[in-house]
Order: sequence, then C-alpha cells, then structure tokens
Amino acid sequence: MNEKTFTNLEELGMGSALTDALCDMLAETTLFREFSHAELEKLVNYVHAYRAPRGTTLLEEGKQDNYMCIILHGKVNILKEDADFVQKHLATLLEGATLGEISFIDGFPHSATAITATQADIIVLTKHNLEQFSVKFPLLANKVLWRIAWQLCARLRQTSGVLIDHIK
Repeated sequence: MNEKTFTNLEELGMGSALTDALCDMLAETTLFREFSHAELEKLVNYVHAYRAPRGTTLLEEGKQDNYMCIILHGKVNILKEDADFVQKHLATLLEGATLGEISFIDGFPHSATAITATQADIIVLTKHNLEQFSVKFPLLANKVLWRIAWQLCARLRQTSGVLIDHIK
C-alpha cells in the first residue's frame, strides 16, 4: 500500500488478544483453512490488520505494489477499465477473499482496482514480510505459497468457465 492508503487505515491493534482473534479469523478463510492454530500464530506476527473506511482504494489498476490483502469483514468492489478508460464493476469480494495475490507473486502492476464497498477489516501480507517469514519458517512459507497458487488456479478455472459463455 502506498503512504496515502496507510493514512486512511486504522491499525486494529496488537498483542495476544489480537493474535488469537486474527488466528480465528484467518482459519475461516479459504486460503488458511488448512492451517493449524499453531501455524497461524507464527504467521500473524508477519501480517498487519487494518480497518479501511468505505471508499478506500486498496489496489489500483496499473500500479505496482508488494502486498496482498485478505478480507476479514466487509465487502470490496473490483473494477476494471474498459477500452474507453471507463471503470466497469467486475465483482464484489466478501469476507475470506484475497486480492492482489497475482501482482504479489509476479511483480507486475495490478490488472484491476479494488475499492472497499463497506467499511472493511483486512489483513495485509507484504512480500518483504513473507520473505522474512520464509527465512524463519521455510516449510510453513512454502505451504502459504502453495495455498496462494491453489487459490489462483481455482480463480482461473472459474474465470474460464464464465468466459466460455461469452465466446461465440
């Protein structure tokens, strides 16, 4: 996230009470549902939790960032510019969804914009923090990357299924 985005966000807190709450919330997400509580306790030391007001831009199409987000509470709209540079609504992501993971992995600019449709609580994992995590917990970091890859594959399969209905 850029500095402007961080100024709009409220950090949700710190300490063991937040750690337990974050572990419980992450365990409910598709990405981390196969992780044990002990594994999640290690991971939450490398993420940040924020509350983003409605209308906050989390990712901007064409911009390059080094993080991904997981929605804990709230809704996030995904928008994409058409050939006339008009933003079109692609989807609304709900609790448990991830966003920004493609750019997180490949380092290219975002292919769409993500704006909070409601107040949203999010987890942010930066590439730097994942690298630090992988030094200390390489097997667990490998598991995180495999889950991200699995989720990207699932999304590609879903998109391909929708796309076929539009091919004549």
